[in-house]
Amino acid sequence: MISNSAEPGLSPASKERSRKIVCAMRALLIEKGYAATSLDDVIARVGGSRRAIYDAFDGKAGLFRAVLQEVVSEVSAPGAPPWDKTVQPRTWLIETGTEFTMGMLRPEVIAIFGEMIATRGLDHAEMEELWKAGPGRFRRRLADWLREQDSLGRLTVSDPEAVARVLPEMMCGAPRLELLMRRRDKMDREEVKAHVASAVDLVLNGLKPR
Repeated sequence: MISNSAEPGLSPASKERSRKIVCAMRALLIEKGYAATSLDDVIARVGGSRRAIYDAFDGKAGLFRAVLQEVVSEVSAPGAPPWDKTVQPRTWLIETGTEFTMGMLRPEVIAIFGEMIATRGLDHAEMEELWKAGPGRFRRRLADWLREQDSLGRLTVSDPEAVARVLPEMMCGAPRLELLMRRRDKMDREEVKAHVASAVDLVLNGLKPR
């Protein structure tokens, strides 16, 4: 099970301390990678002791898991209800999809997800937990929004789950792969928005009200 460094029982000072430790590890993963980062590197940035890190995160692997949990929670943020019913479906999908894709393509997210793949440090249950907290949460929100649009007669969506499974991959799958494989160094917001708009338009052509 992946631990959460901001457990309700912790004091404000302890939560802030844990937050600084996670931030330091997050930066070091980008700069040096998991294998080259040590707890001493973290301590050099935030102070404290190895014992404090073990008490809070159960060591380097647990700290890495805390970073992953934080990252996937951030990328799942777009699309959270309540939804503005005055916004046109195409506009909502493009704006929400652009935010999601920009989050997935952030250099630190690409680096940290690359480290997750390289280290193979998570078991199946932990990977499933991360999925549900991140991309899976965005997918559920998208499916719920699609159901609502169908009930309002703004779109015709016979299988919201299928659309919510395919559309995010159309939005960010190819750009993410290019960055992971270092074919590209970065993509700016306008380029991402244009790519997302193309994916949205392809899908909406099949979801227009009849």
